Amino acid sequence: MITTTYTSRIDTLRHADLSVARRLVLASVAALVTALAAGASVQIWVVPFTLQTLVVYGAGLLLGARTAFLGMMLYLILGHFFPVFSGEGTGLVGRPTAGYLVGFPLAAAVIGRLSSHGNGFLGAVISVQAGSIVLFLCGAIGLHLILGGESWLESFYNGWFRFAPIDLVKILLVSGTYAGLRSLLRENGDGDNA
Repeated sequence: MITTTYTSRIDTLRHADLSVARRLVLASVAALVTALAAGASVQIWVVPFTLQTLVVYGAGLLLGARTAFLGMMLYLILGHFFPVFSGEGTGLVGRPTAGYLVGFPLAAAVIGRLSSHGNGFLGAVISVQAGSIVLFLCGAIGLHLILGGESWLESFYNGWFRFAPIDLVKILLVSGTYAGLRSLLRENGDGDNA
């Protein structure tokens, strides 16, 4: 089931004609929830395990490409002035997680764009997996450039592949929740031929 034929009340969050004020409110909520998710972290190496990717993935699915991108950009801007990133301090410079953080808006935009063509469970999984690839590619490259002493293989292993099993669980969880919400909040009178 890549695409469902019914509409859902949560689809209104993604509409291209959303007012600027509403888009800014939704983007601000996404940025704040991402900041809160940064606080739930476990330091397993220089790159911590956090719940932020759940928010990035969910924002892409729920808010669409534009608003999710804006929300993650607002989060990056907040991080230059306030300690909202995982770890200490503000700003991206010298931070081992800088590549991942830069990847947040890109991943959210990719997920939002792809999920507009596939809003069922499988479509959500494919969209979020594509966003995950963008996110971890940015993260591993950034990690390699900042740490400098590792080989590319070590950077990709430590910065991407060791997180893959946990990330797969996140992808399935977010996609299942999104598909379930869409079904639960289905607008009356719509059928589902998918």
